[in-house]
Amino acid sequence: MAITPPKERIWWNEPIEKIELIWIVIAFLWGLFMFSFMIAWHFIGQQNLNKEAYRIAPSNYEAKVEEFAKKFKVRDEKGVPVVKPPAGTDVYLLGRLWQWWPILELEKGTSYRIHISTIDWMSGGRLIAAFGVGWLKDEFDLLGVPFHERGKMADEYIAAIIELWTSESPTFEGKYVSFKDVLFAPKPAQKPHIPVWMGGDVDAVFNRIAKYGSGWIPFLTPPEKFPEKIEYITTHPDYTDKGHPFEVSFSLASLSVGEGHVHFDNPLAELTKDRQQLIDKLNWLKGLGVTCTNAPLPFVNSLDEHLDLAQWFIEEIAPLVR
Repeated sequence: MAITPPKERIWWNEPIEKIELIWIVIAFLWGLFMFSFMIAWHFIGQQNLNKEAYRIAPSNYEAKVEEFAKKFKVRDEKGVPVVKPPAGTDVYLLGRLWQWWPILELEKGTSYRIHISTIDWMSGGRLIAAFGVGWLKDEFDLLGVPFHERGKMADEYIAAIIELWTSESPTFEGKYVSFKDVLFAPKPAQKPHIPVWMGGDVDAVFNRIAKYGSGWIPFLTPPEKFPEKIEYITTHPDYTDKGHPFEVSFSLASLSVGEGHVHFDNPLAELTKDRQQLIDKLNWLKGLGVTCTNAPLPFVNSLDEHLDLAQWFIEEIAPLVR
């Protein structure tokens, strides 16, 4: 850019100088190069679309989890490793049926990077996050966490997690958790975020589900009252469409467990391979609003027996549950 004005006021009629023409050509060619190389960078730089930095096969991720468990294991509990990672460590978890593997032993007031939304990508968007505020006061006392504040803490934690899952510039300010100027990636595969299911049987839980959740896991609520509680949740003023159908997950095995996890006999909870009993039990649950359950099938001794039983259930029982 010139410091002084050109001698000729109508400068645009003046011929272009050779040096100017050279710089115009260089800029044009560089622009073409950069434009074409944008595509190459996605391959050469191992970068992918949709904000993924690298791709990884499920078997490689599982190996990563096993390596993490082996490196930081402190003991075993019923054959499952208990892992105590150092502060600031990347924590890897495998999501299995009704189980996170391995068991984590974390310290209060310490930060970790827990890879959960990564699991949502690895499973093709099939992860469900289930939350419960806890019920055993002794556990909270042992950790030095105020038992009677657990509901308010849960509200904040869930709101903060959803902010991380959904916001490009996550910011949260609360009593129990606060953050700003942070980057969270990868975002979950499911949109707007991973489905959140919550367990519990009191109004505080139902209010929390209405505001944040898309699923309910009843425990002590009698099945006959499921429709009443489902209506309470779905007609609550805070209830909104979370982008996922509302689900109710209940296992018949819960009918043999009472307050304080005390076990007792209940014929409805008995395992069976009787075709008509299974059909009647599952249709009974479905009529009460249950959308997800595990069939009360008997135990087997091998994988082949399990697969045969599953095939029998899919062919003989599932089509008759309507």
